[in-house]
Amino acid sequence: MFMDASGFFSRRGWRTGVVMLSALVIGCGGGGGGEGGGGAEVCADPEACTEVASGVAVSTVVSFTAALTDIPGTDLSGSAAALGRAGRRPLEIARELALAAVVPASGGAQAGGAAECGRCPLGGTVCASCSEGGGSSTVSGSFSSCRGEDDYGNTLLMNGNLSVTVGAAGVCRTGEVPDGVSMRMRLNGFSVVITDRYGDTIGRLTASFTASIEPHGYGCAGEDFTESLDGSFDIQSAEDDVNGALRFRALRLEVESAGFPCVRDIRANGGFDVNDRANGRRFSQDFREFHVTLADAGGEIVATLAGGVKIDCVGDVTLQTRSPIRLARGTACPHDGLLAVTRSEGTGLIHFTASGGVEFDYDGNGTVDAFAASCEDESVSQCR
Repeated sequence: MFMDASGFFSRRGWRTGVVMLSALVIGCGGGGGGEGGGGAEVCADPEACTEVASGVAVSTVVSFTAALTDIPGTDLSGSAAALGRAGRRPLEIARELALAAVVPASGGAQAGGAAECGRCPLGGTVCASCSEGGGSSTVSGSFSSCRGEDDYGNTLLMNGNLSVTVGAAGVCRTGEVPDGVSMRMRLNGFSVVITDRYGDTIGRLTASFTASIEPHGYGCAGEDFTESLDGSFDIQSAEDDVNGALRFRALRLEVESAGFPCVRDIRANGGFDVNDRANGRRFSQDFREFHVTLADAGGEIVATLAGGVKIDCVGDVTLQTRSPIRLARGTACPHDGLLAVTRSEGTGLIHFTASGGVEFDYDGNGTVDAFAASCEDESVSQCR
């Protein structure tokens, strides 16, 4: 019943890592202490609203760009980014090892067959089953001290339950997943402990969440899709020096692309909470019809932002691009762009300068009220 998962993933890549690396790192602009999910309903402080919103804008552009266009050398900093990076790798490894166990080999288990239990590659057991119905296939596995090995010689110890539902029939028989079909992965009380070849623990992950992807055709940048995340995971990684938790609250991303030059269109709704224990930061962020466009203009990315965002330390703000935000490849700060930030008591302006700095006009009267030499300055990236 065990098979090599490489064929499975070469035919149909799973994009959960894209959400973790793109949607989560948006939160880089909303750090600070306190309990996640709280805060005022509206933002009345023009300085705090405008400065924090600039950090949200920068991290949004950088993170979506890095995740969806693979810009080399882009520096993704911040609590959520670090947690997302650290969480992505063990989840991918665990998923591959789990699917290698639960997806039957070609000509193997019949759909609807009873669960079969077997020995994992390095010890422990997995009980797996595969069922079909309504044009879909579901493979499920229950892991008990199941041990496997990654490409670097590290040992993964897995416990808990995992299931993957594919929007295609015949997977139970062939172990092959067609391109362009929907997928949903559910983890229930799932955990992974990673130890290196010397027996030292280098990572831990616990997760209970659902991730789904619904493809809907192809655009100029590849497959268009909608992806959703709901649930939580807790991650500790010695290699990445992270220790924290992420909780998704009906986070939904719709990604399409069209035109020439090619423009990616991303719409975000829902929210997430970050608890960065390593750095003592907690924050929450919610999106309301938040719209991002990304155009690849040779050596730079041209972006627009529009929509509502709620950050727990300042409340609700609405962003609107008045002049496209321009970010050179391999850099962390935009070098041009004008963004309007609407709050409860008025509208402020954010101007990204050619030197990578940020000018703040708190009341939108055309006068610069404050300046940060870099978009990475603490005043820009952290709640106060």
